[in-house]
Amino acid sequence: MRERINIADLIVALAFGLVLVLLVTGSLLGTLVEVPPLVEKRDLAEYPDRAQISFRDYPAAWEAWYNDHFGYRALMVRANNLMRLRLWGVSTVRQVLPGRHGWLFYDGRSGRGGYPRFNYRGQLPDQHEGLFTALQDQLEATRDYFEALGAANGLVVAPDKWSVHGRYLPEEVGEGAPLTSSDLFLAHLRTHSDLDVLDLKPLLRDLGAREQVFHRLDSHWNDRGAWAASMAILERIGTRVPGIVPPDPTDFRAESRTRTDGDLARMMGLEGWMRETEN
Repeated sequence: MRERINIADLIVALAFGLVLVLLVTGSLLGTLVEVPPLVEKRDLAEYPDRAQISFRDYPAAWEAWYNDHFGYRALMVRANNLMRLRLWGVSTVRQVLPGRHGWLFYDGRSGRGGYPRFNYRGQLPDQHEGLFTALQDQLEATRDYFEALGAANGLVVAPDKWSVHGRYLPEEVGEGAPLTSSDLFLAHLRTHSDLDVLDLKPLLRDLGAREQVFHRLDSHWNDRGAWAASMAILERIGTRVPGIVPPDPTDFRAESRTRTDGDLARMMGLEGWMRETEN
């Protein structure tokens, strides 16, 4: 007796065959769908030159090239990243931390930006007293240099997204410390230095408790946060430079804007695939 064909199995087999055909034809003839290249911050494998590669190493070199250039690769990587983020709340990029309600946070270590997770927890490196003193000396030397040229100098400290919108961090991060690492350094400056310091964290934290001052898909503050920070900076400058007066807030008009990019979304290859609307 002839076995009955299972329609579901047939559909899966046809879909699998179609994917294979698209991958092969896309690699040979080009893809039918134009997808922006991924921002991978690495050099993709080059097509192997048979004259410069031994016969033994050629298959591995060709496979490395194909893995980086097969048809619809960018589309499939983006789709995989979005599916894992939406369904399981998992980021395929180590430096991007998915938070609550669709928020993304930068969670990488860098020379300029430090380590947000350590800062949030108030963790200080070993022998941080020496580091604090070295940073203080550098900041004071910079101030003295510019003031010798007749220029007023001050230090503006901007908080990161973790410090302002920590309520959107995932539960696994835990509670933040009462004083972050940067708070402890500023306390050191207030005790040991006469630097003119403007700490924007209290202002943006207070404002951020009521409204959004950082982009949801980006590590930077949005227009509302930038406006509040600029007003505070102008007000501080006005105490030292006569004639500098912050503009009247009524001169500005809030507008709703939809963004489909952001550095954190871009790191995951999802620019244009995610969106946020801000007022």
